[in-house]
Amino acid sequence: MSFTIQSWLPRLHLNSLVIIIGLLFSTSNIGCASRTPTYGYKDEHFTQFIISYQKEAAKFATINQHALANDIYTLEIKFAPGRTKTELGYFYQDFHDRMIVINEDTFFDLDYDGQEQLLYHELTHALFHAKHNDRMLGQNYPASIMSTYHYKTYNSKTRDMYINQLFGIDIYQTH
Repeated sequence: MSFTIQSWLPRLHLNSLVIIIGLLFSTSNIGCASRTPTYGYKDEHFTQFIISYQKEAAKFATINQHALANDIYTLEIKFAPGRTKTELGYFYQDFHDRMIVINEDTFFDLDYDGQEQLLYHELTHALFHAKHNDRMLGQNYPASIMSTYHYKTYNSKTRDMYINQLFGIDIYQTH
């Protein structure tokens, strides 16, 4: 049996057509339920702080909200043991992963303000590559929530001051 261009050409077109149709259906939502984006963070405890963080950042015109939303979308935040017994959380990044790890044992020992302070601190490391700011305004009174140590000075009375410091100054202090 001999093959000529005329004998395999119709088969080539049919095969190509089948492949093209298969590709179209595999990359569209035709016949599929709508897909909800999957975020790296899953726990409802984190979601409320992430939404709040975005709202606070939106008040500052110098922050690219689209880029921030994309960075948050690709960031994983999870509960896991700390690297030490006293560590509340940390940001980790390598070639494949960007994640915030929160120590579940210590997280639930914090009040709401302390949890927000911790998440805002780690989110600022992850999203802006901000470094620690250990400047003190007085004894045991840090100038920023980007302090290396967690102080219980972040509350409803000091929150606005710390948010302005965080998004107005700290995000520009990078490694």
